[in-house]
Amino acid sequence: MPDDAEMARASRAQKHSPYFPVSISETPDMEKIGTKIGLVFIVLSTICNYLLAFFANDLAVTPLGAAAIGFISSFEPSRLRFESLQSYDGTSGFGYIFILLAGLFWGVSWGVLKAALYLRFVLVPGFAVKLDMRAAQGYFIYTLFLVIVIWALYFKNTELRDSLDMILLWPVFPAISTFGVMAIGWIVFTTIGGAAKIVNGDVG
Repeated sequence: MPDDAEMARASRAQKHSPYFPVSISETPDMEKIGTKIGLVFIVLSTICNYLLAFFANDLAVTPLGAAAIGFISSFEPSRLRFESLQSYDGTSGFGYIFILLAGLFWGVSWGVLKAALYLRFVLVPGFAVKLDMRAAQGYFIYTLFLVIVIWALYFKNTELRDSLDMILLWPVFPAISTFGVMAIGWIVFTTIGGAAKIVNGDVG
């Protein structure tokens, strides 16, 4: 007869896809807290993006804003995107700079916080769903897909010729860029959580 820990592990394994290294569904506490944290980050990052875009022209003339513009413009992909957006309107151009930096901050923070909660609520003996080779395959494939999404959202150059490119402009981009935050957060979370799970010995 399987003990309670094995039965609980089997139940969680049914909810957790074997093609992902970690999941917030591996324990009830992690699922409940992780879902709430995710909603909070989505709302806060979206509000922050709209505020940054709305006040982008004012922020651009401050020393901190000028430093941010200079930093982002030092990378050719983001400089080309900025120049293209700036030729359309100042709000979209300057807003892009500040939303990009905010997206990196929110995404990394979200991923690190979820990873910390994962270590607290999941990585204890008998709780985490074991890894296998499918998890490694899924991680690399999905991470590659998310990197492409992040590149398209934040760095891909555009001449604003196609109607689809309009999502990169004010007032749509502040909302669309939230997908970049989620992508960054997922990569950070699964990288840290997956590595910790391997170290913890939860590999089948």
